[in-house]
Amino acid sequence: MNSKLPFDFSRYLSPQTQRQLSEPDQWNWISTFGLITQRSVRHPAHEKWAKIKGNTYSPGHREVMLTLRGQAVYSIGGKCYLRRPGTVVLLDRHENRDLKGSPNKTAFSCLWVHLYNREYLTYYINSCDAAGRYVHELPLQTKSGDHSQLILDAWDQAQAKPEDPLARALLKSLIVSTLLTLLGTAPTTVSGNPHEQVVASLKTYITSHLGEDLSLANLAKLAGYSPFFLHRFFQRQVGKTPVQYVNELRLARSVELLELGYTVESVADSVGFSSLSYFNAFFKKRLGQPPGKWRRLDIKTLVK
Repeated sequence: MNSKLPFDFSRYLSPQTQRQLSEPDQWNWISTFGLITQRSVRHPAHEKWAKIKGNTYSPGHREVMLTLRGQAVYSIGGKCYLRRPGTVVLLDRHENRDLKGSPNKTAFSCLWVHLYNREYLTYYINSCDAAGRYVHELPLQTKSGDHSQLILDAWDQAQAKPEDPLARALLKSLIVSTLLTLLGTAPTTVSGNPHEQVVASLKTYITSHLGEDLSLANLAKLAGYSPFFLHRFFQRQVGKTPVQYVNELRLARSVELLELGYTVESVADSVGFSSLSYFNAFFKKRLGQPPGKWRRLDIKTLVK
């Protein structure tokens, strides 16, 4: 049965795509478990391209990608798929997938959703023109609420029982609802500098993930920009580079945990240092004392 979409998507979707997305049962689904309606294709050129170091990556979080316009080949785990408007790709944790679109110069636009934890998700719309140039139609946004938790729980269930039609139906329903909500409530204009929202979302993410990989390269992948471009506009907005910002938060959190009586080893792990010697050197360079000695000092006196 035909039905109208609940929002005005004209900014991001062509009339044809709007008609396609008004029938979620007609969407194409690609995943490496039971939720799949579109099979892989042979594409020797893309398969060769995907084997080149730097063209693929394997992040530690789940992602959902909805193609809005155009079509392109996309690889997951060494297999190639053709994505079209209405194609939803579910990308599991640590799955090897394309980092930047395709070696073929084809124009397309996709909504990307990053599911990092159960508290919130981030999303943006990334487009590529026929010359291979990327642009963000919608910069990085943050959406709080229970969307992420519901999808992650349903994803776990569907993955654990790939033959269960109810588990698959629930996951599809939650993803469709979330994608339409994101498209329908996304800002049609970005107030002020378009990079402000990206920086705000990154700062939120950094604060919640101090114990994880917060390298410039990883933050750039999260934001959908090159490391050089992210470094430049983050510094312009914040007054410090992403690395400097991360280090300041890690130092402040380290001091807080040490004052609460946590061991140096547990603090180092909590703020993202796998090497205790590196954490000691990092701490001493900035505060003049190793973290072990810091715990025995009057913090207020030392700060003065």
